[in-house]
Amino acid sequence: MSKVSIARAELEDAEILADISKRAFDSDVEVGAPSAGGPPGYDSVEHHRRVIQMTSFDYLKVLFDGKIVGATSVQKITDSHYEIFNVFIDPNYHRQGIGTQSFELIKVKYPQAKKWTLDTPVWNTRTKAYYEQLGFRQYGIFRWVPTFELRGYELLLDPEYEDN
Repeated sequence: MSKVSIARAELEDAEILADISKRAFDSDVEVGAPSAGGPPGYDSVEHHRRVIQMTSFDYLKVLFDGKIVGATSVQKITDSHYEIFNVFIDPNYHRQGIGTQSFELIKVKYPQAKKWTLDTPVWNTRTKAYYEQLGFRQYGIFRWVPTFELRGYELLLDPEYEDN
């Protein structure tokens, strides 16, 4: 049986992660993106190297049978509130449960998290279905620029959770 794992990304992973990120985000044209592209630096090896070295969040690679197939970033907002962003899985590995298994591993890695938040483009039908399947609930829509809207999602692991 194939095994999914997560580990902190290392500098030598940057080239592989940049390639997977580019292919993953560019594949969003299949699920509503107006054109190929992704978040700033998504396709830059140097950007991925800088992100790996940052200490304000954890850049985690997703492995499938020991092979890097994606990544996500986790940021601590408060002691019990964490945010995930820039989630991507190699398009060759989509629809195999790897994203779902990797998020379960992330929840185990951060047992103190009672609330998870994230955002995803409104047009992205794939991520909408994925996050809702994981139990996230949409709490709003944000417009940072006039032509780009994001769905805000949260997942409360403790029903009595209150923001600090």
